[in-house]
Amino acid sequence: MSCAICQLDFQADEIPFTTPCNHKFHASCIAEAWRFDPRCPTCRDCPNTINATQRFESNDSEYSESNDEDEDEEHALTYREAFSIGKCMKITNPAMKRSFATLTKWNKLKKESLLSLKPAVRMLRALEDDIEERTQCYHDRLTQIHKRKNRKLIENEALQRKQLQRAKTNIWATKLRIAKKCGYETLTDRIRRIRREGEEERERM
Repeated sequence: MSCAICQLDFQADEIPFTTPCNHKFHASCIAEAWRFDPRCPTCRDCPNTINATQRFESNDSEYSESNDEDEDEEHALTYREAFSIGKCMKITNPAMKRSFATLTKWNKLKKESLLSLKPAVRMLRALEDDIEERTQCYHDRLTQIHKRKNRKLIENEALQRKQLQRAKTNIWATKLRIAKKCGYETLTDRIRRIRREGEEERERM
């Protein structure tokens, strides 16, 4: 038995695609033909499962192959095309029909899970918000208690930090004065000196 489009025989382990009008083709051959014409290539019958509005679009935004594919693969089946062929094959192919029955079962389970998940998510979000609110309230209360009980310690820490900063500032100022006495010039001092020398030079002229 051979494909009516390419005239090549089917392989022993190959499942041909059978149209509702009982004509057999390679899946890739019928997919390519249905890109342009939804009718059966042999008898020109248009199956109920395929019509002009259901033609395979090779540039489908969700399922199309990348434009960067190699040129020798430009006629490879896209996911959408192969899946649509499978939908047609389930009419005459028992194995494909079982596969779609399994798919239907999983889709049903998915919908049921989503319906059950939504109220659970809403309840969890409400509980989490309540926990966060209580935690913040508890944190604020503990902070107030801590400030009342350890007021003197907190005030002493603030005083010590202030004294530490004052000591650091005075240490730096003292070191700078010592360095200046030994010939060090800051950038500001250097600019002032250069300007002063320039003014004195102009006065002498």
